[in-house]
Amino acid sequence: MNILFYTISNKRSRDIESQAIAFAEEGHGVFLLTQSDRSQLHEFFESKNFSAHYSKPLRTIFPIYLVVEVIKLVWFCYRHRITVVHAHLDPCCLVAVRAQLLLRAKVIVTRHHADALRYETTEKNQRISRNIYAQAKTVVAVSQNVKQFMVAEEHIEAAKITVIPLSYNFDLYEKPSAQAIEAIRLQYATSLLLCTVGRFTSLKRMNLIIECVDHLVKEGVDCKLIIVGQGPEEANLKQQVEAHALQQRVFFVGFLTNVLPYMAAADYYLHFSITEATCTTVKEAALVGTPVIVCEGVGDFDQYIKHKENSYVVSKADPVTDAVALLHEIYRNEPLRKQVGEQLRKTVVSFFAIERAMPTYKTLHDKILNV
Repeated sequence: MNILFYTISNKRSRDIESQAIAFAEEGHGVFLLTQSDRSQLHEFFESKNFSAHYSKPLRTIFPIYLVVEVIKLVWFCYRHRITVVHAHLDPCCLVAVRAQLLLRAKVIVTRHHADALRYETTEKNQRISRNIYAQAKTVVAVSQNVKQFMVAEEHIEAAKITVIPLSYNFDLYEKPSAQAIEAIRLQYATSLLLCTVGRFTSLKRMNLIIECVDHLVKEGVDCKLIIVGQGPEEANLKQQVEAHALQQRVFFVGFLTNVLPYMAAADYYLHFSITEATCTTVKEAALVGTPVIVCEGVGDFDQYIKHKENSYVVSKADPVTDAVALLHEIYRNEPLRKQVGEQLRKTVVSFFAIERAMPTYKTLHDKILNV
């Protein structure tokens, strides 16, 4: 059958890439259509001899945009004889759900967020999102907590939601070289090197990670923090660094397409986000054996992170106090750090391997195609 990945993404997406390779290995035709300009994602699909297309929407009023995008999708599926559409992220999921009645292809929409929209968007957008998944016939939730939120809070029918963890072909990640890692450690020489990666929004709570560093420095710990990313909170975060005179302790390196060398160079990866569906950056830190410090009760961390076994869990309400005390306890113990990091790597590579997810995708395809 022919499978279409339909997304707004304009950058690499290793979960989609991993699924595409796995579907192709099963003998299926693989297609990509994005609501974006041509990007590295298209280049990747073409490098695998998959069919990659893009069509950036015109800026217009909402009803016209929706009608035009539905027509584009229906025509694309007809022209390429698409059997199953995998739609990712709300703008594309909205179009795919509206197109369901006009398509011979079956539509699967993938939900990548749990309660995040409560914090960062308008009530109107929240209603649109709820409506997408209420009208969808088949939904993939990327973690169990996403399904739980949909059922309990949005009253979406549980029977049409299948949980398939966001999974990866980890060979798609380029392993950082020892030379690159050493260069970063020399550039940011310190006794305790920390790292965090993400979009600069209030949900990620990077201000609390900076606060954590401030406490450690004041308590005599020689530490530094590398922050990778960009976003609307950047000015506020830099102002916080200046206000606490941490310019020689906290470093902003901007948006990077390859964050693994910085994660590998760090002693610990900190992630204080207040909400997640499933966190890609924590898995990337695991891939290079860097222990993580995350908040309890967030996303799917509780399913695979075991405190003091393969990483560390701190209070969601007050992560700073917990993290400062924890780092005082562990940061000088190099053998323990390596042991915990290796355990996390093994856990993540096993739990989120694309091979584990594929049987569930096959069952789901067979079900919607009545095989």
